[in-house]
Amino acid sequence: SFVSVGAVAAIGGGFWALGRLPAALVVGPRRRKQPWALAAALVRVAALGLFALSAFRAGDGAVAGDSLLRVLFVCYGAFALANGFASVPTEALVAKSAPAPRRDAFYRQRALVAGVAALA
Repeated sequence: SFVSVGAVAAIGGGFWALGRLPAALVVGPRRRKQPWALAAALVRVAALGLFALSAFRAGDGAVAGDSLLRVLFVCYGAFALANGFASVPTEALVAKSAPAPRRDAFYRQRALVAGVAALA
């Protein structure tokens, strides 16, 4: 349905923004940010793995259509929330790794490579 299609975009953007709020409060003042980024990455992997397992089981008839849609929304919500949370420590880690005078060029090059990879 059109509501389901619209819900995917709303969940993705909304939960990503909601994930950044606690991350800024919790991760921002801490010195070590890499463990937080790793923990959020593990949550994303778990959400995608759970959805992949559910979709695989749907072929066997173990998961019905409405249940699969519910699993999609829950897993995608967890993925988007963890993705928003991970963006804060990841930005800090990237900013630390690039020297200040070359940081603008680094971000432009990263955006270009990401765009080429997305097209591929």
